[in-house]
Amino acid sequence: MQVGIDQIGLFTPDKYVDMVGLANARKQDPNKFLVGIGQREMSVADITQDAVSMGINATLKFIDKIDKNKVGLLIFGTESSIDQSKSASLFVKTALKLKPEVRTFEVKEACFGLTAALMMARDFVRVHPEQTAIVIGSDIARYGVNTAGEVTQGAGSVAMLIKADPSILALNNGHSAYSEDINDFWRPNYSRTALVDGKYSTQVYLDFFKKTFTDYKKQKG
Repeated sequence: MQVGIDQIGLFTPDKYVDMVGLANARKQDPNKFLVGIGQREMSVADITQDAVSMGINATLKFIDKIDKNKVGLLIFGTESSIDQSKSASLFVKTALKLKPEVRTFEVKEACFGLTAALMMARDFVRVHPEQTAIVIGSDIARYGVNTAGEVTQGAGSVAMLIKADPSILALNNGHSAYSEDINDFWRPNYSRTALVDGKYSTQVYLDFFKKTFTDYKKQKG
């Protein structure tokens, strides 16, 4: 039995900052942003939007195409949670009118939250092939004005339905993981904006990727 992505929905706010305009304002070569970062526009959420509302909007792209009675799990991956105790997925479950019996929780982990949710949903469907799972990744990234990370801000959400015999993508078995407690990227409770050491973070990412990919190749031959 194959398990993977059967439906996918995307949402970004309709407001944005033009990267050429930002580069000119910061007296930078626009290609540093257009080519170096690889984006032309930076999405901006307004005061009426948060990670939850974006996650709901992303899921609405396909919710009417699925059997909601088969949904057994809902996981919300974010680093922009709106409540320090209550799971963002509960707000989504209520808005989408999913049954109360749906298991639901939130995963907080910079960059890895949605991937972790996807892996857990895959394993859930393997054990419960008659059920499906919804995973949502939704974030509003904020960095300080005129900092190195400013250009990498943005806002958006993706939602996916995970099921047996998927129509979009089947996920491979097995995985490799590697993590360390380092300060390349973090946002303490007292700060509204994230703190990042961009060059260090890039090197860490490349080093960790080599470790995980080498281990995965050993596992899978």
